[in-house]
Amino acid sequence: MKHLKVLLLLCIVISCKNDKDTLSDKINYLKFTLHNSPRDTSKPILILNLNQTLDAESLNEISKEVSNFFDIKTSTQQQKVDFTKISTRIQKDTLQYAADDFLKYLNIDLASKNQLCNVALINIDLYPHNAWNFCYGKADFDTHCAVVSNFRLKTNDELINTIIHEICHTLGLEHCPVTNCIMHAAKDLKETQLRGNTLCGLCQKKLNYVLGKNLMEK
Repeated sequence: MKHLKVLLLLCIVISCKNDKDTLSDKINYLKFTLHNSPRDTSKPILILNLNQTLDAESLNEISKEVSNFFDIKTSTQQQKVDFTKISTRIQKDTLQYAADDFLKYLNIDLASKNQLCNVALINIDLYPHNAWNFCYGKADFDTHCAVVSNFRLKTNDELINTIIHEICHTLGLEHCPVTNCIMHAAKDLKETQLRGNTLCGLCQKKLNYVLGKNLMEK
């Protein structure tokens, strides 16, 4: 296996001279393929509308946009949350809920094994851990679950952007340094608004690999 990796790296160095990808991009992509496997895209993406966060029209619009982006069928479900299972804190007079507890709850109580991934939508403020003030969403690669809050987001476009970002995390994509890539990390609403609605070339290749599809750069 070690010799195979060395051979692959040598092939990358040679091929790097023949196209626009940098050596760093080639190595980044190789690492991604070594640590991720193509997923079963016959399974749909499940969007959970927790406690009727969205009205039917908004939920339908978001479902279509997500389906179009990934070229995968989506399904939606209405769910109620047992908030007694979610840790809380008060941050600047705002009641916040622990995103990690939501992910555990989704995996144990709500998530179906017949889905490609599950993303839950909720209209409450989330925090990822005590050192951070808040988060718009969080995803877990191992369980393929994500939670997204529209508490601080202003428009459906911002919500869709965040949902796609978190779904990509469940598929193995990490944060990207390219500022207009949808996988760029956003620390506040301004950065979310400036973040693009498309993937950069490298992240698109990663998504193509894990979905087993040759999606065009969007």
